[in-house]
Amino acid sequence: MSRKLRNLLKKLPKKISFNLIKKIKPQEPSSKRWFFFFYNFKMKQNARARAAGGFKVMDDIAKNKHADVYYRKAIEAETEKMLSALFASLEDVYTTVRMENAAPQGKKPTVRNVEKLISWYKGEYLGRFLRNAEKIVQKFVRLVRRGAKSSLARVMREMYGDSFTLNFDSKEIEETIRLIIRRNVGLIQNTTLQTLNNVENIVYDGMTTGQRWETIAKDLKTQSHIAKDRIKRIARDQTAKANAAFNEQAQAAAGVKFFMWSTAHDERVSTGKGGHKQLDGKIYKWGDSEHYPVIDAYGHRGLPAERPNCRCIARSILVAPDYEAKRLSDGSYEIIKGRI
Repeated sequence: MSRKLRNLLKKLPKKISFNLIKKIKPQEPSSKRWFFFFYNFKMKQNARARAAGGFKVMDDIAKNKHADVYYRKAIEAETEKMLSALFASLEDVYTTVRMENAAPQGKKPTVRNVEKLISWYKGEYLGRFLRNAEKIVQKFVRLVRRGAKSSLARVMREMYGDSFTLNFDSKEIEETIRLIIRRNVGLIQNTTLQTLNNVENIVYDGMTTGQRWETIAKDLKTQSHIAKDRIKRIARDQTAKANAAFNEQAQAAAGVKFFMWSTAHDERVSTGKGGHKQLDGKIYKWGDSEHYPVIDAYGHRGLPAERPNCRCIARSILVAPDYEAKRLSDGSYEIIKGRI
């Protein structure tokens, strides 16, 4: 409200000025109104260009549920095998400091036995566990690769015709596979070590405070459930990331330069600063990392599925010969008619 208007209202009777103030609604800042006008205009521009045949958007890539389920169940089985063996061994040697001091020499489990057992599991057994996990990850990547190749080939043929062939044996693909395997083994290692550290803390706390094994066993069972939940999240997240990585490499090999950001279109899609809801339908250019959108509250820029548990995907954009892409101030692109 301007100063002149405030001064005018002061001169009026209180009842009249109060009613006038109620009717005067605060206006949004002009800069904010201009931003939403500009954003809606550009989104409509792309919609008009798409309707006019200026570009074509490929269908969604099929989600590889088989790979997701295999990964989760296989790692869960290995984790359950390790923890069951560890808990059974701990039950045999578990003792409290008070019990150790009270028992006769030579006929008692010792705290040192518990320490040795946990150290062995965190060392030698963990190494064996990770070797088995790497084999599981390798099979998981093969399943994702096979599914992505089939799905991408179908989508690309719809865009380019039946004569299109997809090269899925390039050096870039092989490097992507190697990095996916390394990243997943690292995640499994971190998760397993965290679980073993939590088990260690629970056991040592019980030993020093004199808790019975039955009480300790309940806390250890809870840790087992927590580990399974983490593995489930890792499997879902890494399946999406592997699909996204293969998608990017395949599109680059096919000469696709642009993609449209597509969300899961439900209430779980993030909003606000670094949210993905406002990115839905926007067009970006592969490799133009400097102008990728902000994907989290920390200001990091990236691609669909890069943020943990992100379900967004990148849909290929095929621009018509008489249309071109023009970069906007926010890093996204609009498809326009003619040469720039």
